[in-house]
This record gives sequence, structure tokens and C-alpha cells, in this order.
Amino acid sequence: ILLSRSDFILFLSSDTILEKNALRMMVNELVSHAGAAACVPKILQKSELPSDNKFSVDTLYGTGIEVQRQKRFALRGFDQEDRGQYDAPSEVFGLTGICSLLRREALEQIKLSESEYYVPLFTVFYGDVDLSWRLRNRGWKIIYTGSAWVYHISADLPFFGSLKNKFPEMQDHEIYFQHLWLWLVNDFH
Repeated sequence: ILLSRSDFILFLSSDTILEKNALRMMVNELVSHAGAAACVPKILQKSELPSDNKFSVDTLYGTGIEVQRQKRFALRGFDQEDRGQYDAPSEVFGLTGICSLLRREALEQIKLSESEYYVPLFTVFYGDVDLSWRLRNRGWKIIYTGSAWVYHISADLPFFGSLKNKFPEMQDHEIYFQHLWLWLVNDFH
């Protein structure tokens, strides 16, 4: 982030593939919504990359982060069949670390120090939720566009079991503590 000069910063997971023109569509959304800090695309899941690089994906991985009952954070639309129910642009609670385009101006307003944007506590889980919360607390919106698509190539689905296999040092109580800490440090209404 520090070395770039662009007005926008793309957060993109290494196990994703952008559909042609997805980045241009996200930039256009941010340009047309001056109060938006970030734009989230439609993220489709695929368990592996086909040899011909052509996808037949009809399952959503996410369309932004939502706050569910009992103060749980989740990927909106996760594991649902894509029937067009999330095609319309909308405001969402949060951006995703999988793929989001952020406005530099907004990031600069919430950075923690000269070179730090993430709270170190949230390096594995909830970093995207924390960023979203801090952006919203500063008056920014986070928008979703169904016209930009990203394919998430992953052998594991994001259940705690598979995540704990990737990060065996994380214990249930640590994950719970991070979740609880988000509610304590942020003023959510």
C-alpha cells in the first residue's frame, strides 16, 4: 500500500481469478459512489481450476460480509446456488479479504500508524471485519456489485474445521476471543 500511488487499492487473495473487466467494473462503482470506501464483487467458488480454464460455476462463495443473528459475521450468500438473487448492487456491512477494491483516501483515514492498517490481533481471522467496522465508523459505506465476478479456487470451504487445519495453533477460545474483541472495541449500532 505504501509503495503504490493509485487512488484505489485491490485486496486479492492468491487463490482467486478475476473475470475479464471485473476490476474496471469495481473502479466504476467506486467512482460513481463518492461515499463508498470499498467495492466487493460477486465471489464464486470452485474447488479446482479446470484444465481448459473455463468455469461452470453456479455456487456463491460470498457477496460481502453480513452481520447475522447472535452477532455472527458471515459471507453473504455463502454456499448458495447463484440464481441471480445477488445481481443488484447494494450496500453490505463489510468487505472481504478474498477480493475488495478500496479507496486510498478511506484507508488513510483508518490506518493505525504510518505503515499499519490491520490490528495485529486479527491477522488470521476477522481482519476484513475490523477494517469494515473502522471504515463504517468513519462514515464510509461498503458497496457490492454483482456485475464484477471473481472465482475463488479452494479445496477447503471456510468452516472453522478446515481453517483450524490450516492454522493449528489457533484454538477455539482464541477464535472466540477475536470475535468478542471486535464487539468490544467497535461501537456497533
